[in-house]
Amino acid sequence: VIAINGMFPGPPINATTNWNVLVNVWNNLDEP
Repeated sequence: VIAINGMFPGPPINATTNWNVLVNVWNNLDEP
């Protein structure tokens, strides 16, 4: 299971229409 910040499913992302959303992702998996 791939978790986000130790959570599965990941935390909700709340946004409003026409908002710009930036999501930074760090891949710390041992596999490519």
